[in-house]
Amino acid sequence: MFNAQSAYVSWLMRSRIKLLTQYEFNDDRTFPTGLRFNNGRPKTAFFTFPTPFFIDTRRGLARARFWGQVRPDAQRSVVIQIKQGAAFSTVATLPTDAGGYFTRVMRATRGATYRFQYVNSAGATQTSQTFRT
Repeated sequence: MFNAQSAYVSWLMRSRIKLLTQYEFNDDRTFPTGLRFNNGRPKTAFFTFPTPFFIDTRRGLARARFWGQVRPDAQRSVVIQIKQGAAFSTVATLPTDAGGYFTRVMRATRGATYRFQYVNSAGATQTSQTFRT
């Protein structure tokens, strides 16, 4: 979640950011900041990196901002889904911009679980990590 939140904050501040660097995918021997361990085994953050998803509830659940990015398959539409029981159902279908970002301010439900899905360029359905409000 923290990787997605930091990507969201970077997106909010994009007009003030001149350069953003990313650590390497694999840990190096001196500073373990990668998305994979030295042996190539993925860390938890590795699975959330391609599809950052964050729900900003600072203004309350009635005015929550749903934000995410589709990487590397930009210029797609995404389906935001909610789970309030046994299954997910569609809440919204949103277009992405040229950078693969989407955002919408809408009501969030307390205690619900959200995710987004999209179909990549190979035709496979990709799913983000879940976010609980």
